[in-house]
Amino acid sequence: MSEKQSMEPTLTDSLGDSTKTLSKKRSKPKPVFLWGVQEVTRWLRRHCPTYYGLYGNIFSEHEISGRALVNLDMRKLEQMGINNPDHRSELLNQILKLRIKHEQAELKALQKQSSKNFHLTSMYALVHVYRQHYVHCEHSHPMLRCF
Repeated sequence: MSEKQSMEPTLTDSLGDSTKTLSKKRSKPKPVFLWGVQEVTRWLRRHCPTYYGLYGNIFSEHEISGRALVNLDMRKLEQMGINNPDHRSELLNQILKLRIKHEQAELKALQKQSSKNFHLTSMYALVHVYRQHYVHCEHSHPMLRCF
């Protein structure tokens, strides 16, 4: 191995680009709706290389962000100047795959958060029942008034 090559592990971000990292823990990819024009351009180059050569400049000229990308449809692509219906269909197919991938990731994150919230809610409910029980008991048991 040459001196220039590194022993550090490499990871791939959500755009498919290789990134160096010191830790093995992978950070969450940036949500598509937060992508700027540069991230969209990198995604297009990686996932639609033929169309990147043909239409990359159109995406840049129209300043297509991640939010705009996932909202594109046949009509909008045509209005942008992508006149070939087969090209529009293939682009939309790749955009749909991207949208599904990121929506699944968001759903997992929501489910994980929901699970945490469920446990907190359950604990809160138990504390509430506990307090209600002792409020009820303090009327009949003077020794419990300290709770």
